Amino acid sequence: MRTEDGSVIQECLNGKPGAFGVLIDKYREGIYAYVYTELRNFHDAQDVTQEVFLQAYRDLRKLKRWDSFAAWLYRIAYRRCVEWFRIRARRVDREFIQDQDPKVVDAPSLDSYRRDQLSESVREALDTMSDIYREVLILHYFGGMTIKDIARAIGASPTAIGVRLNRARSQLRKEMVAMMDTAFEGQRLPAGFTFRIVEMVKRIRIQAMPKAAGLPWGLSLAAGIALVVMVMGSQLSIIYEKPLVEIDIPRISDVSVDTLHRRGL
Repeated sequence: MRTEDGSVIQECLNGKPGAFGVLIDKYREGIYAYVYTELRNFHDAQDVTQEVFLQAYRDLRKLKRWDSFAAWLYRIAYRRCVEWFRIRARRVDREFIQDQDPKVVDAPSLDSYRRDQLSESVREALDTMSDIYREVLILHYFGGMTIKDIARAIGASPTAIGVRLNRARSQLRKEMVAMMDTAFEGQRLPAGFTFRIVEMVKRIRIQAMPKAAGLPWGLSLAAGIALVVMVMGSQLSIIYEKPLVEIDIPRISDVSVDTLHRRGL
């Protein structure tokens, strides 16, 4: 059975890049939240999220199983985050970073949260939690992802994610959990995010879907009939040209009438 993602992917590969907007709208919040949990900076997370979708479109031909698009997309996001940290480590101001307090360098979340003006109380609560609990909270409340979505994104079972989410909630005060939805509200992706990426992918050329092998059905049928007629015709010509039993029949002009009478002819 063809999935919704598979239908959209087929349209993209058939030369309709605008259809990719459906996949962007479907996964952008989850990818953005996932990238943010890794980078801990909203501005950088937006840039990386954009690169994730652009790379996914460029590599769409490489995806073998269309029904696994979501998991494939999150793997691209993970690799993009790794690349982001690698580039960050090679920045021009690396020497300045090396002169700083190692605790500050190793905890980029502190400055990131401050710059992004996230609620002070929510920030402090999240910073006290372990990575696995903070991750599921952000993905669920910021990314709007279900337990199944989170499990698929980070490669864990839904049961394990459910346990993590429940434990993470229990570590926060009830009023803090209620604040999670509003705390991230001002950091959503801009309204024109999907439109901007769709305009970008329209300028990217990807290999089109190969046409089905063989001729169209009607033409194939006609060709098949013609082939059968040709084969049968050749066989019939052989039969007519070469009798099954060869008989030496003399020409009438070479035989006298008396001889024919004697033979009973």
